[in-house]
Amino acid sequence: MFDTFEGHAVVDPTVDGKHKVGKQFKATSLEKVERYLRYYDNVQITKGDFCQTATVLDEVGDFWSVHVDVDVYPVTLFALRYFANRMVPGGMIVVDDYGFKRTRGAEKAVEEFVGSRDDYARLHLLTGQAVLIKLAAGSSDAG
Repeated sequence: MFDTFEGHAVVDPTVDGKHKVGKQFKATSLEKVERYLRYYDNVQITKGDFCQTATVLDEVGDFWSVHVDVDVYPVTLFALRYFANRMVPGGMIVVDDYGFKRTRGAEKAVEEFVGSRDDYARLHLLTGQAVLIKLAAGSSDAG
């Protein structure tokens, strides 16, 4: 699990609307989340901007499931690109907030990502989420 615990580190004001760097999403703390998850010894919590801290996953093997819930364009796109070639065929990336007007950055990131890949299919769920399914092994990111 990755979180800044201090709000968004980077936003794109052209699509991320009212999201303000360091002003929102600060309602919890690392300590509270650690306390909440203390009974799960298979959970690792990393504090910081995912664009800066993702490298802690570099030695982890392939992924079959990833959940991205960051609301804003820059980090959502970074996460999709980071995990794209690390997903197993049939693996799924769930992106929260894809279908909501207040989080157009998440939608833009998903559309840009799937537009640059021929190895992912997108499903738009009624919950507002997008599910990206890895179709085949061996395709690479065009961007």
